Amino acid sequence: MKKGFEIYLQRYRWFFLLGIVLLSIGLFFGLQTFQTTAPVHYSGWLTGIMPVSKENPNDSVLVAYDPVHNVTEDILKLENYTANNYGAVSPNGRYAAYTQWKTDRNRYLVVRSLKEETTREYFRDV
Repeated sequence: MKKGFEIYLQRYRWFFLLGIVLLSIGLFFGLQTFQTTAPVHYSGWLTGIMPVSKENPNDSVLVAYDPVHNVTEDILKLENYTANNYGAVSPNGRYAAYTQWKTDRNRYLVVRSLKEETTREYFRDV
């Protein structure tokens, strides 16, 4: 019984190995394809903070601009916030980051989740 199984394995072992190798290659390329086709909405877009109007320069909006398709999107409205700061949005559109002034004229970083409406501040104690 054992000898017959060994002969069976020797005869078909290359088919098993080839099948495992082809399955591994297929999984690798499948994962690569999935990662490259995942939605990355703001990759390659330019972002910045613009004033809403000349009449009210203290209200601003974080905007994203796609230079390839000439499309502008408003990402986040910032009330009582001047446009002399920096802003960015993550490639998947889940997070927005912008700088804000402290009272002693130093900047700190604010990261806001656009889906859950949560905010975190970084470098506030620097």
